[in-house]
Amino acid sequence: MTVKITGAIEHYERVLTGSYSMDHALAGGPRGILVPGIPQRTITILSGRPMAGKSTVAEWLAGKIAQKKKIAAAFLEECDEDFVKAVLEEAGYDGEMQLLDGESDEDYVDAMDACAQDEDYAVGIFDSIGAIVAIAEAEGKAGEANMGRRAMLTSKLVRRTRRRIRDRKNTSPFSLICTNHLHPNIGTFGNSMSGGVAQGYAGANLIELSVYRDDEHFFDDGSQIIGGYCKKVKFGPSYGKFQLFNLAGYGPHLGLGAVLDCITEGIATKEKGKKPIKIGDKSYGTFTKLIEAAKKGDQDVFLPFQEKLKNSTKAGELSQEPKKKGRKKK
Repeated sequence: MTVKITGAIEHYERVLTGSYSMDHALAGGPRGILVPGIPQRTITILSGRPMAGKSTVAEWLAGKIAQKKKIAAAFLEECDEDFVKAVLEEAGYDGEMQLLDGESDEDYVDAMDACAQDEDYAVGIFDSIGAIVAIAEAEGKAGEANMGRRAMLTSKLVRRTRRRIRDRKNTSPFSLICTNHLHPNIGTFGNSMSGGVAQGYAGANLIELSVYRDDEHFFDDGSQIIGGYCKKVKFGPSYGKFQLFNLAGYGPHLGLGAVLDCITEGIATKEKGKKPIKIGDKSYGTFTKLIEAAKKGDQDVFLPFQEKLKNSTKAGELSQEPKKKGRKKK
């Protein structure tokens, strides 16, 4: 049997972030042969509660995808130039980020649309959809009803970008990364994102980020472990989970992330509390010690963990659908 597809075919090259669990959670491919990495030419939505690391992960991920090409960034929320630069450097980015501006948030959407048509740009960051304020909402009276205007602008942003991605063919791929807020549903279970449902349809990757404020996930210097849950992966199995080690002042650190993934895979062991991390009988110290090594730029201490992950045979287990929890009968 021979299948031939002709016409305007889009090719989705994958970019390895270097995070073992993230690359495999976003893996995709036909017939169960999953290729790790995040696909280019897509829209990715990062959602989560406050302080979940959405902006930091968006900037780091943009640096990984763009590599040497330009990044367009629409920061509707606070932006610390020095911190953004540090995160991009941690991602290994070597290029230029253009900060978009405008008198209104509609102008930001138009500016991003222009960059999506410019082949000098490889990635756009829109931070955040939840912060979009329509002109009518910004200039009108506080008591005026402006329902649906944020959703309208969000729809224009993602639909236009999807069209621009398609128009640019396969010569110079463009990817959009958006952050968004999560709000508890009123009167029912679950959460919803700001800005309507269009982003859920147009987004190829819907990722929910979370953090836990306990001694196992949050550290004295402000470093934290970020958990990721892939609610939608368009070109692969959904429900994959990953974790990133967000090193305070630097962003996601691949060496510390490799330590986490080794513990999850059973390659390394760590008991609860401030106990040393071990591979076999060899101890590599506590997370506090490893954090100090990371800040000093000592990458050699993380090589054993990274080498173990390269030879791991359990990669596919990170992309399994979780068991659904049913209500307990009284």
